[in-house]
Amino acid sequence: MSGGTHGDRGLDSPRSFLEYASSRAEERAKNAKLGRVQAYLSAIAPIGAARVRVRAAHLIQELPEDAPPEDAVALAQARVGEFWEAAFGTSDTGDLAARRAIARKPDAFLDRDPQALSEMRRLYESFSVEADLVPQPMAPSRLRALVGILPSWLLGAAAATLLFSITSGPILHRIPWSVLLGILLALHSNATTLALLGVFGRVRRAQEKERADGSSAKEPLSLPDTAIVIPIYHEDPKRVFSSVGAMRDALERTPHAESFTFYVLSDTQDPFVAADEERAWRRLAAVPRSVIPVYYRRRPSNTGKKAGNIAEFAVRNEQRFRYMIVLDADSLIGPGTILELVKRIDSNSRLALLQAPNDLRGGETIYARALQFGHALAGGILLRGLSRWSGGNGNYFGHNAVIRLSAFVRSCGLPKLAGAPPLGGPILSHDFVEAALLCRSGHEVRFAHDLGESYEEPPPSLEDYLTRDRRWCQGNLQHLRLVTAEGLTTLSRIHLLYGALAYLASPLWFAFLILGALSPFVGVTIDDPRLALALTLGAFGLLLFPRVIATLHAIFTRRKEFGGLLRLLSSVGIEFLVSVLLAPIMMFAQSQFVFEILSGRTVSWGTQSRDGSGSSNLFDPRLMIIFFSGIVSGVLLMWSSELLALLLAPIWIPWVLAPLLSRLLTHQGLSRAFRRLGLLRVGTETAPPPIIQSAERLRDYFHPDETSRFRDIVLDPALNARRRQDLEASSPRELTSEERALIEKLEERVLSRGPAALSSEERALLLNDAQALARLHREGWKRWPVESWDLPRPMHAESRER
Repeated sequence: MSGGTHGDRGLDSPRSFLEYASSRAEERAKNAKLGRVQAYLSAIAPIGAARVRVRAAHLIQELPEDAPPEDAVALAQARVGEFWEAAFGTSDTGDLAARRAIARKPDAFLDRDPQALSEMRRLYESFSVEADLVPQPMAPSRLRALVGILPSWLLGAAAATLLFSITSGPILHRIPWSVLLGILLALHSNATTLALLGVFGRVRRAQEKERADGSSAKEPLSLPDTAIVIPIYHEDPKRVFSSVGAMRDALERTPHAESFTFYVLSDTQDPFVAADEERAWRRLAAVPRSVIPVYYRRRPSNTGKKAGNIAEFAVRNEQRFRYMIVLDADSLIGPGTILELVKRIDSNSRLALLQAPNDLRGGETIYARALQFGHALAGGILLRGLSRWSGGNGNYFGHNAVIRLSAFVRSCGLPKLAGAPPLGGPILSHDFVEAALLCRSGHEVRFAHDLGESYEEPPPSLEDYLTRDRRWCQGNLQHLRLVTAEGLTTLSRIHLLYGALAYLASPLWFAFLILGALSPFVGVTIDDPRLALALTLGAFGLLLFPRVIATLHAIFTRRKEFGGLLRLLSSVGIEFLVSVLLAPIMMFAQSQFVFEILSGRTVSWGTQSRDGSGSSNLFDPRLMIIFFSGIVSGVLLMWSSELLALLLAPIWIPWVLAPLLSRLLTHQGLSRAFRRLGLLRVGTETAPPPIIQSAERLRDYFHPDETSRFRDIVLDPALNARRRQDLEASSPRELTSEERALIEKLEERVLSRGPAALSSEERALLLNDAQALARLHREGWKRWPVESWDLPRPMHAESRER
């Protein structure tokens, strides 16, 4: 064949064909080297794809043309190591502070210019120190009394006086018994006041015109730049990123999408969980044509816990964003609510924080669904009453709120309390204190009580609730030391005080019941049984009033939301029964919490269980303590007085039943039956809003993959280094020669055939050996086809120089 297309190209001759094939092979080899080096540099430094291509091309030029891809990776590793030593004074390429410095000055990566290296060192040192807010002074003031809640306390005083007047006997017994009743009724009557305000209260016409929160009637053409931040710590990445994805997708369908940026701020220290987080983030961030960016930043240590995490972001991004919306790991907010929060705070220059409602959703167990139903029934009414009572001196629940960033940075540096924990040291519950500091600096804190589509998830079991409640108890009792701080508004002091009294009420009830049980034995008698009965009925009526008024409000205004009148009333009865059974258990547990804290036992914030299916341990130590206390109390009461044992049966019988109740309330079969019957149904189940449906659909998209987790821990410098540090810190035993031989055999197999060539048990062996992880990290980049994989890559959460 002498002509035609092939003849023109010269491929019909053996020599020409061999030359063409050889050139193609050289091109493929060059592309393989280039792709592998690009993959390695992308995992090391957050400098962008274009800069990675340029740096990789320069490195390839230093190699002979016939050099294999592994030599190219080895050269890249050497150059990166030299740069790391020159710029940061360390060989640890997994150092997160170094990555963040490179993200701020990406053009300086691998630059040997002394000025560039000096600037990188300066940035590295600044990121190596945790950014924090300036602590605000909270010295005690001369204020000796708090006012503004007189009606509740007058009612309590009247009840105490009545009890004292209708009894006779030892005065040293009657006085504390009467005083305790007065204090307890004063505390609980506050909920009745809020319920009345929530249902019947009216705001002034001017406030109604402004919707009581600073909202403007004019639709703005654009919104200020707003960061939506989600601080997480050892959370389920599937749950977190499905919610972020749903919120981003919904916001992108609005005209203000370009005003928002998502930041997932991780404090996770476990490299296995961090690997899943980063992989879920990569999947979310890689969505093409997305208008709203999603950034992921992980701190090397969780200094200051959640408050410190948010504080560092606020300090470093104050000039970039006007507002930040703080969410929790289980938060989910609809796009309309997000836009409305920003519009309202932007229309009122004095408003520093606007708190959205925290409606419960996603409960699957009977326990979670009972909490969810009770909150749906009365929560909105109470929040509306609280909003109308507190006005511009509202409170902060720690998430689902928009915050003016400049005011937060200048006002919300948390002080460190004198003394050691649990009542001293860092403030555990930061949200109430931050709201008080904002109000003290002249800003307003308000509730957006009328907004919807703002959700969080309930704890799935009683044990999970108690774990969380123990931390809240310690944090709220710390607030007692701040109640008299100088400059706080009266309502801020009341918020702090009542937060602590919510837990102190349990031991006060305990003491009141003990004094009542001892009354017959010390000679206290009731002089007027009719007045005593009236007082008892009045006290119970006061406790039940918020629930009754909320039920009536639901019957007349939104019974369809709960599945109709019959299901609503049935659910109210079930929720009331669950509350009655759990109230004595919570009284015992919270009294125990207070005693532990006062005796010096401390806890810290940890991972929260958010698994909707829930689980309950029949032999949970806390519940077993309550169980045995119930047994002992019942026996002693029956021995002393059968009548007294009968009267106090609503207290000690639930204690005996505590483990069984906890198990029944998380029983999956019973929970499914309740759902099928429509019991404890709420509006998000009757007609789920689009944002919830979208989040549920995305759950499986972020399902963790064990093989990919292994690959990421091997290749990612930060995850690999952290895992090796954890292993070395645990002082592992020395491997035998047979075990070391097995490890080396597995190393060779996984390097030659890839992570999928090992079983779960074999991958676990390698992940538990620091020496193997070091070798796999070094050789994996050289021998695996990393250029074709979706690999870990660092991402910054700071603004770059512009």
